[in-house]
Amino acid sequence: MRLGLLLCLAGSASAVDMEVADMRSNGGVLPAEVSEEHQTIVTPISGGASSTTTGSRVDHMLSLREGIEGTRGRLGPLGGFLWGGGFSVSHYYFTSTPGSVRIVNPVAEVLVGYGYAPQDWLHFEVCAFGGGGYSLYSVQTALGEASSRSRYVEYGLRLGIYATFAESWQAGFEIPSLVGHGRPKYFQFDPAGNETVTSQTNIFRATGALISLGIHF
Repeated sequence: MRLGLLLCLAGSASAVDMEVADMRSNGGVLPAEVSEEHQTIVTPISGGASSTTTGSRVDHMLSLREGIEGTRGRLGPLGGFLWGGGFSVSHYYFTSTPGSVRIVNPVAEVLVGYGYAPQDWLHFEVCAFGGGGYSLYSVQTALGEASSRSRYVEYGLRLGIYATFAESWQAGFEIPSLVGHGRPKYFQFDPAGNETVTSQTNIFRATGALISLGIHF
């Protein structure tokens, strides 16, 4: 309700010239969906024929995300172009078919977008972002714990509203929407010594809410 009132007031105000040179940290929640395609190959220790099974599933969870970001740009009467970069970490925890799963995705990103400042203390940003990093996957199954590190790619869109107070301190609210791709692969052995190799293709889809705190230079 308060955010809606701020948006209405901002929309009725005339735009101002503003230099954006901000550094912020942020954190919050990411309601997320993880879609998985997996293939499991079991190779007998005796050297016999391997068996292969495939499957898919979709898991839903409330994950967490935190990060840092910096943006720069010049906003005129009609707004202006913004650019910047950042580093974020998303955390996913859930219980699914194989067992208890934990996924941590650290990623470095660049962003480009558009900003608009209706007041000298208030501005909005709409930015596309994308980058790469790692997907750190661990699972606890009946065969024990296994882990994997695979390459990770992420892209999405971020909406933000930021207020600057006491000349340089800044607080904001952000809504990121993202899609990420990871390909974990892990190895396990059953009590008989047979090797199990599981390969996955994971697709992450999430839209969240973050609170940001930072400095306007």
